[in-house]
Amino acid sequence: MPIALEKFNVIPSLGRFTLRDEGKTIAVGKVLKYKPYKVESGVVVAGAQAEKVVDAKPDKNATLVFDMETGTT
Repeated sequence: MPIALEKFNVIPSLGRFTLRDEGKTIAVGKVLKYKPYKVESGVVVAGAQAEKVVDAKPDKNATLVFDMETGTT
């Protein structure tokens, strides 16, 4: 599932992470860099139904919704 992350030097509270396995901490770290997720323009998911709108020009500020029940965007 997606989680909110940010570079540690931008927002320190979103730039730290802990990896746990079977109740034990196995790693801790800081986010120093990341590869941004590419959002496809015009894709909106709400509930179990998905609607795709075809745009002539991609919009980098298009709405992206993650459905936690189905695990889709």
